[in-house]
Amino acid sequence: SILALYLMALFKILNSAFLSSGMAVTGWVIIMENHGIKLPQEFQTTLLVIVMLFCFWWHSLMVSTKKLKDWRKLSEFPQRIQIKGRLCRTLEILIAPVALLNKMVCAGSQALGKAFNLKAEPMTGGQIIETTMEELDLQSVEIAHAKLKTSRQSQGDVRAA
Repeated sequence: SILALYLMALFKILNSAFLSSGMAVTGWVIIMENHGIKLPQEFQTTLLVIVMLFCFWWHSLMVSTKKLKDWRKLSEFPQRIQIKGRLCRTLEILIAPVALLNKMVCAGSQALGKAFNLKAEPMTGGQIIETTMEELDLQSVEIAHAKLKTSRQSQGDVRAA
């Protein structure tokens, strides 16, 4: 059963690499043929194998990076709380909008990449958005609104007490 799990993971990556490389090479061959350049079949096959090996390496690198990130997240010790000075807090306030915009652009790019993925992992639009936001540590609008509402209610309760 362990062998089956490893083979399933391997074939998933091989399938993704094969589909990605096949579509990329075929697309470029069609573009070349539309411009009047005929490529021999042996060259196309060699190019397909080279691109497929690169895609296999790239996909396995992405999978191993994700597994390493998950392992580190589960095995790290809790971090201590640090009190930040006024200058540090002011800089964070100034940088926060740009950092949030950068994260949102990255999230949009990742969501598009996942929407058009070739890994045979079908996901709904909601699942794509949820996993992308989770990977980039972004909060959903509902959670941010609930936190803001809770903090304002807590501040009101403290002032009243």
